[in-house]
Amino acid sequence: MLYADANAGIGRWKVSEAIGKNQQAWGGEPPIQINSQTVPELLDTLNQELAKADILVLLEKQWLDSEGFGAEVEVCIQAFCDRGGIVESR
Repeated sequence: MLYADANAGIGRWKVSEAIGKNQQAWGGEPPIQINSQTVPELLDTLNQELAKADILVLLEKQWLDSEGFGAEVEVCIQAFCDRGGIVESR
């Protein structure tokens, strides 16, 4: 990138009123808004998906042993097994 190219847009954009005066924007684009599930919502989704499955294939089981919500996922997996589901590890 040339110096002239880097400076070409400086001072030409303003934060639009739709974004708000206290939020930052880059090149006139609104800030990224990422909507993600909470852990309870994620576990509920997992349970719903497992209710429709017969076999669960775990590709990287070691992450279940790490701190975080691995224990909660183990509870979901155990409920899946209690319903007759089969768990395979690879």
